[in-house]
Parts: sequence; structure tokens; C-alpha cells
Amino acid sequence: MRRVVVMVRYAKNLPASEGEDEDEDTVSFGEGSGFIISKDGHILTCSHVIGDCTDIVVGRTADELKEAAVFYDDKLSDVAILKVKDMDMQYDFCKFGRVENLHIGMDVFSIMPCPTKLEFTFTQGYVGFPNRSYRDVVTGTDCKKCDDNLPLIQIHGLNNLSGSSGSPIFDSMGRVIGMFILSNRGIDFAVHIRKLREICQTVIPTSGLGSGSSSSNTTHVEKKKRKRKKAGPSH
Repeated sequence: MRRVVVMVRYAKNLPASEGEDEDEDTVSFGEGSGFIISKDGHILTCSHVIGDCTDIVVGRTADELKEAAVFYDDKLSDVAILKVKDMDMQYDFCKFGRVENLHIGMDVFSIMPCPTKLEFTFTQGYVGFPNRSYRDVVTGTDCKKCDDNLPLIQIHGLNNLSGSSGSPIFDSMGRVIGMFILSNRGIDFAVHIRKLREICQTVIPTSGLGSGSSSSNTTHVEKKKRKRKKAGPSH
């Protein structure tokens, strides 16, 4: 699990405040979390983490940061995908768990790479409820930033992940079943695996879809080849 989790650091230009030189923008820095979903260096994180940033770097440690670019951004689901610019490397990447395995009381785990806390802390919790929606959690039109129907997983016991947006939520097999998005009244909520799979299947067909394989498409092709070999030559 540790090798697929990364810290995400960004910089963005803020407009000059009243009374300041209009030609001098203020640069704001921030950080969040993410996790690798393809061997080519695609990384899932939260849309609100990257915002309207100008520069992004990602890495497992502060000593190995690499430049990344925004590959996909959906503010209504608060899901973004980054792509590492280094094309000469292949990366370890996560597998996604199964929707049907989610249940109340299920053990879940997370790793928080964000260095504003204790860097790469491993933490354990459990599923409080597997199928919430954004409207159940965030009330008041001024607070709402996502689609009301965005599916969420309610999680307890992870010691409040606030400040680690984009951190993966793992099952006991080390497969991703959600992505931390927000905390409310001491309860953590993650974007549901159902939504993450939907986005990744559309945007990156070679991401870590399914369980036990690096690509559902590759697995399907390999099965076809094995069947042909068993059948023998045709006449």
C-alpha cells in the first residue's frame, strides 16, 4: 500500500490584495494526498486539492518529487486525475476493490502522506455506512460544492483525516474502496469506489480496475488466448 500513496504539492497565483501592486501576484502553496492508479503514473486526488494551481509536484517522499499535470478534473465529484510528466518510468499502482464487498463494520485502512501531519501515518477504522450521498452529509446551499447524488462511504475511527484530502481508503486486502474527501462532525467520508471506477473506466482504461489484475482489458485478452490454445488448431 505504501508504494502507491503520494503527497501532492501545488502552487497557485493569488490576485493582489487591495493596496498592493496589481502586477505582483501572491503565490500560495498547499498540499494534499493522492494514489497511483496506472503504471504510467496517473494519480487520483481531490479536485479541491489542486484547485486552479499553476504548478504541481508529486512523490512518495519530499526528496523524490516529480512534476505532474492535470489530466482530468471533475469538480462536481471532487475527483481529479494527475499525470506524472516523467515518461521514462513505470510505477507500482493500486488495485480497486469490489463494490459488493462493502458492508457496515468492515475494517478499512489509510495512509496519510501529507507532511503537515506525521508523514505517511498508517491508520485503521471501519465502515459506519457504505452508501451515503453528498446531500446526506453537507447541508446548506452555501456549503455545497459537489453533486447532491455523489456517492460516499461513511467511515469511523480513522482519527479524522481532515487535511489529507485525496488519501486512499483500503480494504483488508490492500485494495482501494474509496478516496477521502471531507470530515463532518468528526466523521470521515470517502468518494465511493463505484464513482471512482466509473471515472477511471472512462478516462483511463488501463488503471487498476478490478481486483487481482492490473487491467481488466488485459485479463480478458489473456483468457481468450488461453482458450484458443486449449482448443488446438482448427481444420
